[in-house]
Amino acid sequence: MIYLKYMSDLLPELRNEIKINHKAKTEAVNEAKSSHQERLRKAVNTPLAEYNFSPEEEASQSRIEKRFQILALQSKSDSEIFLRELENAGVVIISTSQYLEYLRRLRVERGRFDPDLQETQAAYVTNEDILSFIERFKIQLPEDVQEELERATQGKSGAIFLGNNPPHLVLWHEGAHAVQHLEGWNFQKSGKYKTEIGINIILLKAHEEKILGGVSTGDYYVSGDGFGKPIVRPKTNDIYKELEDFERNTARLK
Repeated sequence: MIYLKYMSDLLPELRNEIKINHKAKTEAVNEAKSSHQERLRKAVNTPLAEYNFSPEEEASQSRIEKRFQILALQSKSDSEIFLRELENAGVVIISTSQYLEYLRRLRVERGRFDPDLQETQAAYVTNEDILSFIERFKIQLPEDVQEELERATQGKSGAIFLGNNPPHLVLWHEGAHAVQHLEGWNFQKSGKYKTEIGINIILLKAHEEKILGGVSTGDYYVSGDGFGKPIVRPKTNDIYKELEDFERNTARLK
């Protein structure tokens, strides 16, 4: 459930070295907005059975969605208040996480990703997975990371680890994973992609119902393809980024 932020979000100027015609840029953005909105409507209106959700998983998804919406409304659509509501439910919230930084370094050492292209933003982790991580890496864990992980297991419902100033959409996404756990979603049985699809759909529906505070709609980076043709990409805090993640997850499920 680790959310990765691409460097294109951090340094958009690197993707705009070739000047793009203003008219072509405007047309590309308008076309992207129209396409994204149509695809979003289709995503939220497609029966879960088409994504291979069993009747049991559909019932579980309904409970998770209902509880997420109740918490979001209680939070007045404020993602930070939403996290505090989750704390009241037993989820530990850790800001400026040393664990995430350690995980980033570990991946660099193992060649798992290019540190110049990706940055870990946030992660919801169950107590079981935290304890498993501690057991696996306890000999080499720095003291501050060990202490943070031990503190994270003091809650009864896992922990959300936050990097520096994660976007609102990241907070909603990882918080929704915590709600999944609180409502007893079977991560092991359902698998990674169906688990993510469930979260994607919940956030897309919540956005349509205007309860995802701080999340943008159609906020894009526009870069050239080397020939001046516009390439349009949603920013990390934009709901269409969640939509594109949903589409990738459904493609991988097939």
